[in-house]
Amino acid sequence: MESSYHVCRKLRFYETPEYFYLIPVDRSSGSDVQALSINRLTNEINVFYDTEAIERSIFADICYGIFGIIRLISGNHLILITEASRVGEIYSSGGDSIVYRMKNVRIIPYSNNHEASLSTKTTSMVLNDQQKAYNDRYLIMLQSILRMPGYYFSYSYDLSSTLQRTSRQSAPKNQRPLPLIEAANMEFVWNRALLSQLTSETKFHYFCLPIICGFVAIHPQLLIKQRSFRWVLISRRSTNRCGTRWFARGINPDGYVANYIETEQLLLTDRNDRFAFVQIRGSIPLFWSQLPNLRYKPTFVVPKAPHIESYGHHVRRLAREHGRLCFVNLIGNKGSEGRLGKAFTDVVNDGNFNRGNDIPFVNFEWFDFHGECRRNGWQALNKLMDQIRSFIDEYGYYWWCSSNNSIQKIQQGVIRTNCIDSLDRTNVVQSLIGKYVLRKQMIQAGILSEFEMIESYPDLNSLFSNMWADHADVCSIQYAGTGALKSDFTRTGKRRLTGVIADGINSLIRYYKNNFEDGFRQDSIDLILGAYQVDEREGKQVKCPLQERNLVKIFFLPIFFLLSLGMFAWIIILYGNGLNIEQALYSLFWLAMSAICLIIMYYLGNEFADYPTLVKRRP
Repeated sequence: MESSYHVCRKLRFYETPEYFYLIPVDRSSGSDVQALSINRLTNEINVFYDTEAIERSIFADICYGIFGIIRLISGNHLILITEASRVGEIYSSGGDSIVYRMKNVRIIPYSNNHEASLSTKTTSMVLNDQQKAYNDRYLIMLQSILRMPGYYFSYSYDLSSTLQRTSRQSAPKNQRPLPLIEAANMEFVWNRALLSQLTSETKFHYFCLPIICGFVAIHPQLLIKQRSFRWVLISRRSTNRCGTRWFARGINPDGYVANYIETEQLLLTDRNDRFAFVQIRGSIPLFWSQLPNLRYKPTFVVPKAPHIESYGHHVRRLAREHGRLCFVNLIGNKGSEGRLGKAFTDVVNDGNFNRGNDIPFVNFEWFDFHGECRRNGWQALNKLMDQIRSFIDEYGYYWWCSSNNSIQKIQQGVIRTNCIDSLDRTNVVQSLIGKYVLRKQMIQAGILSEFEMIESYPDLNSLFSNMWADHADVCSIQYAGTGALKSDFTRTGKRRLTGVIADGINSLIRYYKNNFEDGFRQDSIDLILGAYQVDEREGKQVKCPLQERNLVKIFFLPIFFLLSLGMFAWIIILYGNGLNIEQALYSLFWLAMSAICLIIMYYLGNEFADYPTLVKRRP
């Protein structure tokens, strides 16, 4: 069960006018490859062995690895990981499972005359002024998305795969370690598009460092009744149909859903037993959208489309990877959510009971989270757990036993949870499922007795709750732009006034970001994942899509509305009951302007929201 994968660890980076050189700091880890050279003029990449002359004559920077290579208008750019922090070690010994969180990168242009800065003064002279502006805009997008929290990597542990999947494909003993990229689950490798020039030839594979986006937390020192263990929480965000809250909803024709995240929790004991449990979340697997239009809650649109075909692709893929399936739907059963939920139910029933297809059977549970908790308090979640407990027990979890060096149990199914965003309600329920399974695993490991609960140990219970709440915040920031709602319940098991106020503030921030920033953020995601590839002729022979973003139009109406409302309030406060006719007319004028702005935003709001321009998502 020890790691059989490898990637070059820290690299020395050398830069000359003609070449980039990347030389592994440690060359004793099983790879014959000595160094990588990149020709800045021809873009040619090669490996070479005689590195002494370079190492003697050129000053080197140390980097943690290669994030990738991307083409912008000014040519190719090399992205290096320059700063990372250690999260922890998954296994307790050997140093083969250290996980790092990426903190900073350096974007280096191939072109000698173009430094990786936003100053157009250093841009290559072959670009016109408009191209320089577009190129700098693309650089801002890259820097913005690479600053998003939640990029992780390991040099020898496959973070992109579950422990159960890794155990199925481990290389035989005494076999040369495989490059980590060859074992990775590429659906969760966020730099796969940017590594394409390196993954195209096997001789470069030892330089390919897979990066996941999501969340990793490791708590290495836990002690109960003289038994030590560590607990790990890993979430992997899919690169398929990826995006922001209102621009990435539902399913695509290939069966990939928005906001799809695979979450795995690991329990590693002092006897070297390894337990794992996986659950997943994702958008409702139908064709539906909810594009921003300046309203607080845009309307759901469910078009007439071949829902069952794409749903079938989605379910087949999940069944191949995870086995049996239980879908837990947490949206409301009334109003627009109820209509969307009914469409979801109809498609699941069609897949389950139309014997003319080969779609695997899905156990389906619809639980109106808000409605039930409003009527019965948060204790209503116990009712949901009662509904799905049999599926959790039936599907089981993964257990590798050290004493006989064999797999004792495998997880035979998965719980797929969703709400509208698959964020806040979903995270609360997933944390309850995770706690239930963790207790079963700890009993199996002999750490807890069958009569003990995790709540019996306040430190462990607090650690579990806070790690899941931190996980919720990071996943929410990546999709919605703010921390999670209802995280006070995840942390404390109770709903408090401070939590309600925090949720209100986060909701307002979400409204602003989703309407006025997410078009740019969606473009940034599409750029880094390769959904859009820049053409070097943009701004000259080819139209650049960035010219379609009109920031003046986006912000004019909301600013004018606030100004009008502010002027009305200022006149009322300043003059109060002593308004004369002229002042009254002024106040009515500004009130009318505010009302006109609201009417325009209500009916034509999607014209003033910030929409992406690289990959069109207009209604």
